[in-house]
Parts: sequence; structure tokens; C-alpha cells
Amino acid sequence: MKIGKKLMKHNIIPITEEDILNNKSCKANENFTSVTIKRPTLKEAKETDYRTLCLLVGSLGLKFRPLKGSVENANYWLKNKTKEELLDLFKYEFV
Repeated sequence: MKIGKKLMKHNIIPITEEDILNNKSCKANENFTSVTIKRPTLKEAKETDYRTLCLLVGSLGLKFRPLKGSVENANYWLKNKTKEELLDLFKYEFV
């Protein structure tokens, strides 16, 4: 995985498929046929660390793309963007 090697150079732990499916805001059922996503408030999102927000972006992406694409998207945000950019672009996703 190319993006994983780039992230490891910067001492950032790459996001995996397991991370996307089972994190603070996303839980998959036993058969991985459905996913439940809990959206944080904007205040909670501002207090959350950046990697967890990237996990949320990956989880939300499952509506539009397969799991592999969601992982790539989450890792892209983790490597190339800032927390402020993420909060600004995804503010409509927070309740």
C-alpha cells in the first residue's frame, strides 16, 4: 500500500479497513452487511483528535464508495489536509 509507506515516514499510523468499520463513530454488524454511524456534534468534533475525524470521513464515505475507497480517502485526508480544513468542509455532517 503506497499511502501507508508515506504515512509511516511521518510517524502517522495509517488507517485500515478494520479501523473504518469499528471505531468511535462507526460499528459494523457481524456479517459486515450493514454499518451504523453516530455523527458527533460540531463541538465534539472540534474536541476530537484529527485521526478520529479522518476515521469518521472514511466511515461516512461508505455510502458512496466501497470499503477500500473509503480507506484510501481517509488516509488521503490524514496525510494531506488539516483538521481545520476537514471541519470546514464536513461541518454539514455534524449534528
